[in-house]
Amino acid sequence: MDMKKIRTEIDALDDVIKDAFLRRMELCAGMAAYKKENGLPVFYPAR
Repeated sequence: MDMKKIRTEIDALDDVIKDAFLRRMELCAGMAAYKKENGLPVFYPAR
């Protein structure tokens, strides 16, 4: 594999990682809002 191909694949993977991280943060914000609305603790040691 040449360097250009490797860099292209790395860039594509970085986009996937970034998108997954942003989605995770959206879900975390939703979970935090749900817990706040329902008076649930933030931390569950068993999880």
